[in-house]
Formats: sequence, structure tokens, C-alpha cells
Amino acid sequence: MKKVAVITRTQNRPILLRRALQSVLDQTFKDFTWVVVNDAGNKESVEQIVSLARESGVDAQHLYRPKSSGMEAASNHGVLSSSSEYLVIHDDDDSWDPSFLNQTVTFLDNNLAYSGVVSQSIRVDEEVTSSDVIILNRSPYRPSLMSIQM
Repeated sequence: MKKVAVITRTQNRPILLRRALQSVLDQTFKDFTWVVVNDAGNKESVEQIVSLARESGVDAQHLYRPKSSGMEAASNHGVLSSSSEYLVIHDDDDSWDPSFLNQTVTFLDNNLAYSGVVSQSIRVDEEVTSSDVIILNRSPYRPSLMSIQM
């Protein structure tokens, strides 16, 4: 069992899913499994990207949902199929700093009173073409969010 399950929801966005794979591959923390939940999208394109992950040494699985029930249902499908100590959502349009998993896992391992972490995010507005992703703008996303209540 891997320490972290990285749950990625996707539906017919292979360009973004490839970028998400690169973000996962770039992590300095490697004790994770990548669970790609394909929410009624094209099976072949997702399986191709998941296969690339496996070829790169990532423990990866492709969960196919034949009928789309929305983002939350796709998340729950991935979470329920995982048995890792920690879970994190990394959607197909997300990118992480390479130290993200290392920093969050280290914090949680050293602070057992906490059930999760809040991290700062950058909102990236972009245009997706048939062959590229063009970044239009970057701005802080909810910079005042410093904690959550569980």
C-alpha cells in the first residue's frame, strides 16, 4: 500500500491529463499511487496516459465510470477505491510544486493532531487548444484561507 493516493478526475481532456501526469511525475515524494477516475470520457486516451505513468515507474490505475455523475461522485469513486493513509485530489487541470507531497506528508506525519492541510493556490486562467495550453493570467486564489474546520 502506498502512503498517498493521488486522485485525478478527468473527462475528455487528454492535453490537461498529460500535464497533470507531469506534475505527479515531478514530485520529490514518490510513495504514492495515482488513481485516475475517467468520468465517462474516452477510455483509450486515458489508458494511454495511465500507461505512460506506469512506464515511468508510477503505481497508477485507471477507473472508468460509464456514466458521468459529476465531480464529487468521481472523487468518491477514487477515494473508495483507495486504501492509502493519505488522500489528495489533483484534478486534470491542476499542477503542483515538485515539493508539494513531500511538504504535506512531512507536516501530517509530524503533527498527528491534524487531519489535513490547507495550502495556498494560484489560479491560472488558460485557453486549451487542440494541441496546447496557453496561460492567460495567474493570480492568488483565496489568499485569506488559512484554516478549515472539520
